[in-house]
Amino acid sequence: MVIAAGADMTDHPNLYLTHGADVVILGEGEETLLEVLTIFSAKALTPGPSPDLRCSIQSSGRRETADSARGDSLSSLGTQDSSLLFSSSLDTQDSSLLFSSALSSLPAGIAFLRGGVMEKTPPRPVIRDLDALPFPAWDLVDLDRYKRVWREHHGYFSVNMVTTRGCPFHCNWCAKPIWGQKYNVRTPQNVVAEMKWLHDHVQPDHLWFMDDIMGIQDTWIEQFADELDAQGVHIPFKSLNRVDLLLRGRTIPALARAGAEIVWVGAESGSQKILDAMDKGTRVAQVYEAAKQLHAHGVKVAFFLQFGYPGEARADIEATLQMVRDLMPDDVGISVSYPLPGTPFYERVKLELGERANWVDSEDLAMLYRGPFTTVFYRQLHTVIHKEYRARKTWAALRRGQRVNPRAIASAAYHGLTLPFARRRLDRLAQIPHPPLPTAPAAASNGSAR
Repeated sequence: MVIAAGADMTDHPNLYLTHGADVVILGEGEETLLEVLTIFSAKALTPGPSPDLRCSIQSSGRRETADSARGDSLSSLGTQDSSLLFSSSLDTQDSSLLFSSALSSLPAGIAFLRGGVMEKTPPRPVIRDLDALPFPAWDLVDLDRYKRVWREHHGYFSVNMVTTRGCPFHCNWCAKPIWGQKYNVRTPQNVVAEMKWLHDHVQPDHLWFMDDIMGIQDTWIEQFADELDAQGVHIPFKSLNRVDLLLRGRTIPALARAGAEIVWVGAESGSQKILDAMDKGTRVAQVYEAAKQLHAHGVKVAFFLQFGYPGEARADIEATLQMVRDLMPDDVGISVSYPLPGTPFYERVKLELGERANWVDSEDLAMLYRGPFTTVFYRQLHTVIHKEYRARKTWAALRRGQRVNPRAIASAAYHGLTLPFARRRLDRLAQIPHPPLPTAPAAASNGSAR
């Protein structure tokens, strides 16, 4: 028996059901999965041959058996994460053997096949009280091995956490199949309690807060820093934040006090025209100010940059490159605009996708739609940004009197020398036109003139 849950499954349940999943959980999984397991358990207790219910639930590192989940409360699932994978040796050819009841009597928030046709139960409301969810069961993880692999590859050991679920903003390229526009947050006290437990039992060197946006609520970051001080718990962390929210009140000083090592922001573009087209709701000036304030408080800043949005011109790209030169973020992540189903952006460009499909044709920096420039242009743009950024960072470090690895100096020299050639190639690629769009086959003629 295979149960699947997550963002893509929620968007495309029929695809997963027709490729082997017996049940797809739509939206958050904790409460729904527990109810589904209860149905399995009830089947096991009915007269007649008993199905084998040996199974495992994998979510945030926790593993449970169906027997342990039977009749238990939500805490038996022990996860703050909404992505779940459930597998069992329960032998069935069709999930309708288990879900043979009327839809109204089945758990909310599931999809399954009945007679080869997908059926869905009504949506389940999102979990509002995130503090009611238990902490992930790290005691069921092979921590020694986990730490060893982390330190071998990164030189430190990091653990993921989330303080929120959802995002209330309206960037038109962002898909939100799980929470929609809803946003729920754990209390600072609950988050710090988990950090203290991790500090005492797992001993991470670092935390990665994986929220879409950490600290949307006014003063949440300040309360978080106060609680960390009160509990005497400080673990360096990185987080994702919005530049406009960072500039409220004393958010940035509070982040520094809480232990923020680096803050990633969705800068996206140095062109206000592009930010407005994305419905981003931020200003380029706010990116500049937030970056300067973060650096002034000893917090590193990193930019997510997005190229290839409809209407982008070379002037918009150059504005983004100039923003990077002016602010010199401590890291950058580069992507091209990606049309996700269910977004206004997707609806705008879906006729240009042709037969290209998500996950199948989405190679690195590949344009799935007919963007402003071609895929090869954006890949070369990535090369240009990489060369200039690496060279400038190294020279800036040397000017500050920092010790720099000789190999890094040699690499920066190479990037600086080859940058003009890379830029000239980018200019040539900008002139390459798109191939013509495929035309629909002509309708068969009936011999009459029109």
